[in-house]
Amino acid sequence: MLFLFLTGLLAAAAFGILVTRIFYPHHRRIALALYLAGWVPFLISIKQHRDMLNRAAEPLQGMLTGYELHVVLLIALFVAGYLIRTLLPSTASPAEELSDDALSNLLDQDLRLLRYLLSRLDGALDALIGSGLLKPSTEPPTAEDNRELRDLWAAYVEASFELDVLKYRHRSFHQLAWKSPAQAEAFLISYGAFAVQYGAELTLTQAVSTNDRVKTVLNEADPTFDLPADCYAAIQLRLLHPDTVVRLNAGRAWIKVIRTDLTRHAALLDRVEDALRSVDVAVSRDPLNVLRNPMHYLEKRAFDTWFPVQKEAAVQVSYVRATSRRYFISRQTAAGITERLQPGDILFQRREWHLTNLGIPGYWTHAALYLGSPADLEAHFAGLAELQGGSVADYLAARRPEAWAALQEADSAGEPRSVIEALRPGVVLHSVAESCSCDSLGVLRPRISRADTLAAVVEALAHLGKPYDYNFDFTSDNALVCSELIYKAFHASQDIVLEPEETNGRLLLSPNQMAIKFDNELGGDTAQLDFVLFLDGRDIDVVEERDATAFRSAWQRPKWHILFT
Repeated sequence: MLFLFLTGLLAAAAFGILVTRIFYPHHRRIALALYLAGWVPFLISIKQHRDMLNRAAEPLQGMLTGYELHVVLLIALFVAGYLIRTLLPSTASPAEELSDDALSNLLDQDLRLLRYLLSRLDGALDALIGSGLLKPSTEPPTAEDNRELRDLWAAYVEASFELDVLKYRHRSFHQLAWKSPAQAEAFLISYGAFAVQYGAELTLTQAVSTNDRVKTVLNEADPTFDLPADCYAAIQLRLLHPDTVVRLNAGRAWIKVIRTDLTRHAALLDRVEDALRSVDVAVSRDPLNVLRNPMHYLEKRAFDTWFPVQKEAAVQVSYVRATSRRYFISRQTAAGITERLQPGDILFQRREWHLTNLGIPGYWTHAALYLGSPADLEAHFAGLAELQGGSVADYLAARRPEAWAALQEADSAGEPRSVIEALRPGVVLHSVAESCSCDSLGVLRPRISRADTLAAVVEALAHLGKPYDYNFDFTSDNALVCSELIYKAFHASQDIVLEPEETNGRLLLSPNQMAIKFDNELGGDTAQLDFVLFLDGRDIDVVEERDATAFRSAWQRPKWHILFT
């Protein structure tokens, strides 16, 4: 039992390391090593169990003696059955029911279609790789980068899917007349689509390599193009699936047998053989790349299994507050700072005794963006050239109609919604009184033009209604955390640079990091943030307004600062 327990423990440790990415970037190697190590106590346990049975019942010894050939034959039968199932599917294709003339027309048509689809696949792959969007980057992609990547990915998937249709239509080429020209052409269509597609997928996965940020985008569902989730993960799994490997190599042998029947399709045959040679070269140059694909797939599946648990735990923790007192900064006090704010101001907030503070690095644990009320926006951006003589209302209504409508609605207390932030319910609009009722509050103002500030407002409103990102992944635009909303809002501006840092394989930017940026740059020529105010809560309704010097050092406070004040 001890060895079985040790096997389970090692397997659980491997699973935990894989999904939590502890020891990144070596987590996959360590997880694999632990998994393989788990086999050692398992095999020892089997040996001990067998020895125990032998000692307990001597007649059990030698019960398989004389049946060695039968065992080998049984294994061979299983292998043969698998090969038959894989290489010779039993379902018939429409081609079998056609007359000779109709079959000939279908084959001619599909051979032309194959050439066209192969050129489309090549073009889509070249565009994907040539875009440079698959290369590793030190910062998350912009929304424009993600949109372009999705467009290029959709074009590739569409061409690949149409090749799947051709493969399926001629899957039962073996059931046509034995070694006839028709059978050879049907095989060329089916196997040609398969081989070139496999070569393209291998090239694609080599280009993406271990770029997890790109994988996130390629695996996202996209209703615009009817793309389901995990398209890229399916490709990774397929590359080293036993069925795929068997078909790829059996086809190599068969194409040599029927080559004489394909002389009039020499160009297409050459294209298929070029694809096979490119596969051989790719595998010989980087064999681990092919082996990594199923490992990455299993890592993703393990994480997909774990993520609902992680999310539910995070949701439950977000409800936990170790005190029932109200926040030091009251709603009334918070509402009183509104006249000192401008659209584009970044709000830094601290709420004591929240269990979520344990998982967020630094003293400042939340950030929000002040937009202003509709009247504030009109006053602040009046006369801006980008409005082309129109109003802010017309400008925002044309670009973000639903968000603009929501911004005009007062909250349940009758106060204007003027702050956008990512919280447990998702990206929402709140009043200043609701958002800034906390224990400590800081406000910084980016040194950017009014035009860039308006662009930041428009970009922030684009994310309204999106869910909270419990995976804390800046790559994805489908869900956001609080600081990610700030990052994406200002990303297009050249005058403020917010730099995420890599943590456990993910690029993250915490509110505390932005406060550190202000501290590092204050007083210098390159400063990109200006101080607006700092309300330092000491007790209920005991709030001290402090200066920039106090704010710049606040980020250094310990997590449990409240215990030492």
